[in-house]
Amino acid sequence: MSRNKKKKIKKKNIKKQNTYSKSYKNKSKTYTPIVMTKPVKKKHFSLKTLTIFLTVLCMSLLLMYVFLFKSEETQAEIIDVYLDSDNILIELNKAAQCSLDNENWIDSKYEICTFDFTPKIEKIYIKYKNKIEEHHIAKDFSIVREILIENNKFYLAINGKEKIEYSLVAKGTIDEKPVFTSKDENIATVNEDGVVTGIAKGETTIKISLRNKEATVSVLVTDLIVKRPEEFNYNKSYLTCNRYTKEENDLFDEILKARIDAVGRSSRAAVAEVARFIGLEFPYRLSYFSENGRLNSNKKGIDGEGRYYHEGLYLHSSRFTNLSSSLYGPGTWGCRFYSIPPALIQTNGLDCSGFVSWVMLNAGFDVGDLGAGISAGKDLTDLGTRVRMTTALEEGKVRVGDLLSQEAGGEHIAIVAGLKDGYYFVAESLWYGTGYLGMVIRKYDKAEFIKNFYWLVDMSTFYESDGKLTNYWEY
Repeated sequence: MSRNKKKKIKKKNIKKQNTYSKSYKNKSKTYTPIVMTKPVKKKHFSLKTLTIFLTVLCMSLLLMYVFLFKSEETQAEIIDVYLDSDNILIELNKAAQCSLDNENWIDSKYEICTFDFTPKIEKIYIKYKNKIEEHHIAKDFSIVREILIENNKFYLAINGKEKIEYSLVAKGTIDEKPVFTSKDENIATVNEDGVVTGIAKGETTIKISLRNKEATVSVLVTDLIVKRPEEFNYNKSYLTCNRYTKEENDLFDEILKARIDAVGRSSRAAVAEVARFIGLEFPYRLSYFSENGRLNSNKKGIDGEGRYYHEGLYLHSSRFTNLSSSLYGPGTWGCRFYSIPPALIQTNGLDCSGFVSWVMLNAGFDVGDLGAGISAGKDLTDLGTRVRMTTALEEGKVRVGDLLSQEAGGEHIAIVAGLKDGYYFVAESLWYGTGYLGMVIRKYDKAEFIKNFYWLVDMSTFYESDGKLTNYWEY
């Protein structure tokens, strides 16, 4: 085969292809020609391009919201309403005007409207771009300024009880109760109502807390006094001579004064409180001592001997410095010495009018050296209005603190110390032969009461006030 013919055959079998190659045989060998083709380039977004796209989209949506929606908003909103000191603060989301009555408007400052204290808010009016909107709030506000304690020191017997009386300096309605806590519960405890109970001899404090305010009460528990019994204890022994030290006598006087101040000095209640203290809390019974005073032969007033004309208890010789004169003494309560009537050695104490005079003096009424009987001269029955007992009972005039006189001619004077369940409790110092010698608080039913007391001395015009009067005592 010629060379030219071979070339023609080669050209005929080899065809140029764009995307593939074809095998062929040339004698004993197979050839696969490689045809170079240009690759197709695929188009796609890069991560950077996608991030830019999304950012632009978000910004566009945000701007659309701001311009399409926020630009149309015309009302301010209330974020919070709260109390700050004496002011009510209304916090807004933008500068606006506020009113509580839709009449008196104030401008917000730093997006806060400030109003003077008011205990209750039911509506708030907001004015923004001349548009007024009413908001229903219904909030109550209150402020506790101070806790005031009526009696900031208690004197308790072991097992004795007393309630803490308090008041609040506050604004608005205070629904919460204060919390009471004892510093030392081994000495005194206190319950949730503020009732303090003496546990053992010693001193401690009771704290009263409400919100961020506090007050304290000092508590002294002593064995010098006893818890008031329901009725007078006839089994307690008579007071003996020189039983107490000066310090103990001073403490007795301190306790008595506190009792009087707690119910109101110079009041009907104070008279009852002195009689109850000496008859119920004092642990001994006072003897009946006739007199060396008004009835002595020299007509000379002898105080401290059956009639004591000074405040406080007469239990220690340090009290002698108060005596203006002494006939056969001096001697404290419980000591024995001579008494003109009945011309005997007696144990010093108080006779009936001496007892009433001493009670009145300590309660805040100095009645002087007055006797018991109804006579031409002034006596204790002249301090008030005398009313027949039967009439007084019919008209319901018998009251704690009134005086009582025995028989038509007088002779005896006593004090109404309590009323309970139809019984009359009478504080009095009784003479020999009565079966109740010395100072007692005797319980009478109605029949016995009428039999023993002819006159009621109505003291309504004498006492300055009733004070914190109670018909009966706590026990």
